Amino acid sequence: MTENFKRLGAGLVRTPRRLWGVAFIVFFALAGAWSMATPMTASPDEPAHIVRAAAVVRGQFNGPEVFLWQKVHNQETAFSETGAQLPQWYAGLRDLNQCYVQLDWRSAACAPPVGNSEKIVQVSTAAGRYNPMYYLAVGWPSLFSSGDTTVYLMRLASAAFNAALLASAVVTAAEWRRRSLVMLGLVTAAVPMTFFLSGVVNPNGVEATSSVVVWVGLLSLLMSPDRALLKRRLLRVAVAGSILVNVRPLGMGWLGVAVVTAALVAERGAIRQLLRERAAWFTAGALLVASALGMVWALTHPDHSYLKVDQHYGPMAAATLVLDNTPDYTAQMINNFGWLDTPGPAVTLWFWIAIAALLSLLALCFGKLRESVGLLGIYVGIVAIPVAAQVMEINSVGLIWQGRYILAVAAGLPILAAMICAKRAPESSLPWRRLAIICGSVLTGINLCAFFWVLRRYVVGSGRSLLTHSAAWNPPGTWMLWFALYALALGAELVILMVPERKIEDGARAEGQAEPGRRAHARRLLVRN
Repeated sequence: MTENFKRLGAGLVRTPRRLWGVAFIVFFALAGAWSMATPMTASPDEPAHIVRAAAVVRGQFNGPEVFLWQKVHNQETAFSETGAQLPQWYAGLRDLNQCYVQLDWRSAACAPPVGNSEKIVQVSTAAGRYNPMYYLAVGWPSLFSSGDTTVYLMRLASAAFNAALLASAVVTAAEWRRRSLVMLGLVTAAVPMTFFLSGVVNPNGVEATSSVVVWVGLLSLLMSPDRALLKRRLLRVAVAGSILVNVRPLGMGWLGVAVVTAALVAERGAIRQLLRERAAWFTAGALLVASALGMVWALTHPDHSYLKVDQHYGPMAAATLVLDNTPDYTAQMINNFGWLDTPGPAVTLWFWIAIAALLSLLALCFGKLRESVGLLGIYVGIVAIPVAAQVMEINSVGLIWQGRYILAVAAGLPILAAMICAKRAPESSLPWRRLAIICGSVLTGINLCAFFWVLRRYVVGSGRSLLTHSAAWNPPGTWMLWFALYALALGAELVILMVPERKIEDGARAEGQAEPGRRAHARRLLVRN
């Protein structure tokens, strides 16, 4: 059976172009299943992002400032929002989930239907100062549809955008000689939260997926340099990096972390060799221009929200408070869905952490000192960055940090660990392919558990069994359809991981060299004759 899967996978991914196509379909199915199985506005801040997307594609990049008072952690906060002129049904999105959000024993059946009034009114959004790049990519369905159809189409557009990025990361990972280990690192980096955010209208998903491409691309360039693959790797980094720095202002920091880490773990002489290449300077220039554009937007669109502070926190008190929340941030980063009211099963959280920790420990055993320092530096960053961010902001906007904000940095952890093992560990030291397949199978199972857990929460409520109770709420096509699609897509992802250790790029080179080879053979025949 295993050999049959290997042959099937080898046929599906024989060339880089075919691999990209197969990976895109797999990832689009995974993110798309979340798109269809998640109730309207049941993902974090989705109403604001939907309104922002609809406004941007209508040319409303800016709008009047609107202040709304709300309570956050029992403290009065004045949120600075942006007004937009849109059909009236967009205004109803904000309250659509109020009957079940933070009430996980209730299904989504209590939610009212999405309206369809086309009367133009002012609708405000808390995402009005966000860079318009992402919203241009996902907002276009609102120009020819309305109501829940618009929301589903926007979600699917977001799923396609993210699937394309992840597929590019897979092609880069497959260029390694011991690719099953690197692919395992990539699969570990793409946590269930990544696919959930990819399948809804939220720029956090693109932030996570573009960072995966940046990590895989930069580390491949400097840890496993190959001049024949240089330009395509640089192109992927340039595109993904430009997206990353223009999703949210933090993206420039995430790109900087990846660049510094990659430079630290670079193969001796790889940086010097890279600096001699004109394509590398073009890539650096493109990233600088993209970063400058992102910075200009961020500086010219400040957030004027403010908090009525009841208790002033000093730096040490704020740091202690955030450090105490680190376990919660870790859970939120991997499998706490919805509006942080739908935690996935504990088995998903702990096994995912265990596999990431296993890869890290193996990398520390086999890696060089600077590679170990780079790996440990990512661990420090995952903990320290939220602390630094909240110490600066807690007295102005409150304790607003969530685990999903650090996904772009955390993605580099299993990717770097897997690459260190692929590069440094002797092939005879451990049954590496078996390890990759076993870990990949575990990740597949616990990812499916998380999807099923979330379906149960919305279909019947978290206190009931999805298998024995009739559905109170159903997504389009019933929950069983999307569960089956998610299971099939995860199975296909595992098949790709099981492909025998052979560089896919060899097939591409053979294709590219076939025609010159035939011409040379013809010339030899002419000379003989």
